[in-house]
Amino acid sequence: MDGFKVNDLNLSLNEKKILNDISFFVPRGEHAFFTGESGSGKTSLVKSICGLIPDFDKGVLSGEIKFNNFSDFNSCAVLRDLYSQILGETALSEALFYGKNSSFFSYELFLKNCSFWGLQDKLKLKTSFFSAGELQKYLISCACAFEGPGVLAFDEAFSHFDFHSLNLIPRFLEKISSEGKILCYFSSKYNLQKLFDFRLFNISSGRVYPGFIKNLKENKFIKPKPASEALMCEKISFSYGDRKIISDFSCVFYKGCINGLYGPNGCGKTTFAKILASFLKGYEGRINVPGKVFLIPSFPYAALPGQTLYENARLFLGAQKAGEFLSKKGYKGYENCFVSYLGYSNAQKFIARLAMEISPCCIIIDEPLFDDDVFFNEISSYAEKGGCAIIISHDKEMINCYCSHKEEMR
Repeated sequence: MDGFKVNDLNLSLNEKKILNDISFFVPRGEHAFFTGESGSGKTSLVKSICGLIPDFDKGVLSGEIKFNNFSDFNSCAVLRDLYSQILGETALSEALFYGKNSSFFSYELFLKNCSFWGLQDKLKLKTSFFSAGELQKYLISCACAFEGPGVLAFDEAFSHFDFHSLNLIPRFLEKISSEGKILCYFSSKYNLQKLFDFRLFNISSGRVYPGFIKNLKENKFIKPKPASEALMCEKISFSYGDRKIISDFSCVFYKGCINGLYGPNGCGKTTFAKILASFLKGYEGRINVPGKVFLIPSFPYAALPGQTLYENARLFLGAQKAGEFLSKKGYKGYENCFVSYLGYSNAQKFIARLAMEISPCCIIIDEPLFDDDVFFNEISSYAEKGGCAIIISHDKEMINCYCSHKEEMR
């Protein structure tokens, strides 16, 4: 039977076993959804499928990877760390570069893909102006721009999609199936699989199992009530050059609870968060905040300047408190691990725990990829002690689940 076959795949990085005897099969015309906890090996499997295991990590890969009985086939990835895949200043200049220097990239197919996602009018913009959702659509358009059959490995590549964009995914799956492509989608967000027709696999401890092997909701979360006003914004406007990003936006956020800010891709949520955290100047309007604002970005690795967990804890907390923090928060034994070994959502959690230890007036988490009650209870504890916690997301379901007060940006 034609399809995508992985057989007895093993991977070691720096002499540490990451993937263990992984085998699975996805028939042609179907797509696969791989889920699992952070650190279970999802990203390593994505990179293995697409030949992205770096030599400097002493990567040793063995096993069989075939598509339609050929070991030589087209495979493209969209990784979690989106900006690591950007080469050109604008989307158009980068696509033209790919077209001239890649043996299989089709510029014409790239333009059709961009049109499918509604990006055709934004290709001359700098990619730094794109929202996270727009950047994912652009990178998906690049990854799918090859003729004929092959495998696409997406690592959380729909995670920043708003409701409108999610509604396009069934048509997208039909489109790539008609082109002979198979999508392998990797995500820790279990609820996403309910929306689409995927063959299900679970990754645990570097192994793959068919279907789910755990209870998806094991904990309960009780939303605390808002207390006093903590942060107030009046008629905030901001532009990049002649391009208006935010226009006359007003809102209020409270101590004592988790606040939510939601809105569609490209509405200015991340730009607004950077303004609140004093990373962007030149805005119009008034912001009243009685202390420091700490922003946990949607791309967390850039916010961790140290190489290891201990180095980052020492930078934030000082040498005396760093070891105590790591032990108290469950990182004992991992002090000398590189932050790059943290899964994407675990990197966000690590920064958020550091921030809560510092106890700023307000903590903003931009597009969290975690949705577990245990960690949101940690955030609630910070808020109930007088902090103001703000979750920024396009995911209204998450906002409704965890946030006592909500603001909408259009």
